[in-house]
Amino acid sequence: LLKMLKKSASYVDQTMERLRPLLVDPRKARERAAKQAPRRFITSYPLPEKLLGLWEYVPFDLVEAGFSERVLADHDIGFDPELERITYPIRDLHGNLAGVSGKAVGNVEASGKYVVYERDLQRLGFRDYHFNNRDYCWRWDQVYPLTYNTGYRGPIYVAEGFKAALWMVQNGFPHTVALMGTSISVVQLAFLSRVGCPIVLCLDDDRWGRIGAARIGRLLRPLGVTYLRYPYSDGLQPDNLTPNELREAAENTMTPIHWRRRNQNEPRK
Repeated sequence: LLKMLKKSASYVDQTMERLRPLLVDPRKARERAAKQAPRRFITSYPLPEKLLGLWEYVPFDLVEAGFSERVLADHDIGFDPELERITYPIRDLHGNLAGVSGKAVGNVEASGKYVVYERDLQRLGFRDYHFNNRDYCWRWDQVYPLTYNTGYRGPIYVAEGFKAALWMVQNGFPHTVALMGTSISVVQLAFLSRVGCPIVLCLDDDRWGRIGAARIGRLLRPLGVTYLRYPYSDGLQPDNLTPNELREAAENTMTPIHWRRRNQNEPRK
C-alpha cells in the first residue's frame, strides 16, 4: 500500500509539473475576478452631466427614421456636429453618466460606425478617464427600477444596439436593454442573472447576430430564453420592423429549439 501511495504521489507531481504552464496564477485570477465583479455596475469615474450640453442638438437622422423626439430627449441622445455623430450617453446602474458613444452618419466606411468618446474626454481635461462599454448594459439604469420597484417578472428584451433598443421602447417594450455588440460580457451576464427575469433575445437577424444569439442563449439558458420572431428575410433588426410587425414578433417568440431549426432549415432571401 505504501508503494502504491508513493507511486500515485509521484504521478500526481509529474502531472502537475507538466500542466503548470497551463494553470492560472491564483493571484492574477483574483485580480481579474475583482475587475469583472458586479460592483462594476457602478462607474468608478462618473462624468458631469454638463458634458452632454456639448452635443445638445436634435439628431435629425433619427427623427426622419421615425423616432419620437420625446423618446430621444428622455435618453439624452444628441448630435456631435463636429464629428457628425449621433451621441448616446451610457449610464451606470445608478444613472451616473459613465460614457458616451457616437454613431457616424453619412460616409460610415470613412469615419467608422461607432466610437467611444474616451480620448476626446481625456483631451477635454479628464486625463485619468477610461471607459469600456462592455462593463455596462445600455438602459439598465431604467430597466432595473422598473423590475424591482414594481415587482415585474415579465421578460427583459435584449437588443444588440442603441437604435434597436430605442425602437422597442418607443413601441411599447420599456424593459429593453442593449448589449452594444453581438456578445455578452461577464458584467452584463451578472446583471441579467441578478434581475432574474426571462430573456427575449432581439439581436440583429444577420450572420453575426445569429452567431451571437446562439452563444448568448446558451449562457442565459437558466433564466429561460426565447427569440424574437423575425419575418423570413436576412439582415433585419428590430428598427426595420413596423410597430405592428415588432409587436407580433415579440408576442410570438420562438423557443431555442424552434429558433435553431428555423435558422438551419429555412432559406434566406
